[in-house]
Amino acid sequence: LLAGQSPTSQDSVFYFSPEGKLILRSNARLTIEPRKETNSVYLFKEKQQGIIHPESDTLIWFDNLEVSSLFDFGTLYNQQFLVSKQGDLLSLSPILRTRKYWDVQIIETLESSFLIYDSGEIAKLEGIKEIQWIWSKNLIEITDVEDRIGVYDYKLKEQLVPNRYESINSYWRYKLGKVNERNYEILDEQYSVLGKFQADGIEQATQNLIYFYSSNKMGIYSIPRKRVIIPAKHDLLEYDERNNFR
Repeated sequence: LLAGQSPTSQDSVFYFSPEGKLILRSNARLTIEPRKETNSVYLFKEKQQGIIHPESDTLIWFDNLEVSSLFDFGTLYNQQFLVSKQGDLLSLSPILRTRKYWDVQIIETLESSFLIYDSGEIAKLEGIKEIQWIWSKNLIEITDVEDRIGVYDYKLKEQLVPNRYESINSYWRYKLGKVNERNYEILDEQYSVLGKFQADGIEQATQNLIYFYSSNKMGIYSIPRKRVIIPAKHDLLEYDERNNFR
């Protein structure tokens, strides 16, 4: 942070980023405290503390800075903002809620974004309105603002599956993804596509079979065979204890 005083405005001090961008003009008495961890500083004005957002050089004054184990929380007008332990403002959007799964901290903001903290690393997801935690995996299902579902790997900080599904339902060792009104995909536990079929809807699913209906008729898709084994031509299909259809 650089500071300079205008010869025509003796009461004003101008604060610039190292790149030369004007961040603040102030005639108030400010205290500058260097930060050892980074090349930036804290700013103090009376009882307020200033934090600079590193990506946009935006300066926000907080009424209070609450210290916690993983993050600090800056309060402004009764809204909290997330601050890293190094003093960086992590998001310009206020915090809506926080959740924790094992050692993973998930912070949701007011403007459809999430911050995922895991083992000292932070992943940022923008344009996301909802996430679904998947137990025992590094994956989460994410829903964007257009209500399309995809899959994100927060360890690798990569999107594994684009937001292309209307819904994803889990059954035993597979998942059923609905792409649109008539197209379905069978997915394995890592969300790779095992098979595809068309239907008007799903009646029920077993470990190996999916009962579907099309034009008010029932059919059956086999997951091991990866194909429709009984076309949708029947009013009713049942599966008896001897594994026979009737």
